[in-house]
Amino acid sequence: MNERFPNVAILLAAYNGEKYIAEQLDSIISQSGVKLTIFISVDKCNDSTLAIVQDYESKYPEIFKTLPYGDSYGSAGQNFVRLLCEVDFSEFQYISFADQDDIWLPNKLEVAIGKMIVQNVDGYSSNVIAFWKSGRTQLIKKDYKQVEFDYLFESPGPGCTFVLTKVLANSIKSHLITKSDNLKDLWLHDWYCYSFARFNDFKWFIDSSSLMRYRQHDSNEVGANSGWKSFVSRLSIILSYQGFLK
Repeated sequence: MNERFPNVAILLAAYNGEKYIAEQLDSIISQSGVKLTIFISVDKCNDSTLAIVQDYESKYPEIFKTLPYGDSYGSAGQNFVRLLCEVDFSEFQYISFADQDDIWLPNKLEVAIGKMIVQNVDGYSSNVIAFWKSGRTQLIKKDYKQVEFDYLFESPGPGCTFVLTKVLANSIKSHLITKSDNLKDLWLHDWYCYSFARFNDFKWFIDSSSLMRYRQHDSNEVGANSGWKSFVSRLSIILSYQGFLK
């Protein structure tokens, strides 16, 4: 890498995540080759998620920043929109999304940023290894060749694999703020970010490597499903504009 210890803002949206969030946070703070600040927005919960997050913030105040608590956002996408609009990216070089229940490999961000530099891109995503409680695993392949208008039909990987440059993140933030009256319609923040990037000619790289374990369970909003049911689900999202802003 040409940059040593780039400064990265992690945006993590949490909701009723007490079962897995500590394991996820431990895997994030174990990242190599980067300087991290983890911004967490906790949707109004009925479990101990907030207490767990606050405990990490008290132990690592230089790393964790919890946004004010008390509002209900209704979806992870809306919670991420809050993070994108409210977090100040001025001191960071890269911005990354994180779910509350995955497990990151220790070099996830270092490898991703290194490839962004080599490929000269503003956006990054990747394949992932999905895993289930039963022990089953499955490669979720997303590194297909990018073609014109493909961004209208599918995201380039789970949002938890996304890394954005500050330039792209600030462009997305500005667009969200100008569309504030329509933000309630935006459900898939990751698909929106990818669509925005591609439509506005930002370069995006989809990595064949999997640098994280992508947990699957009943409460996943968008999981590793494939086939006809998944296609119908994506089509309904396209027709409802939940991945875009009008």
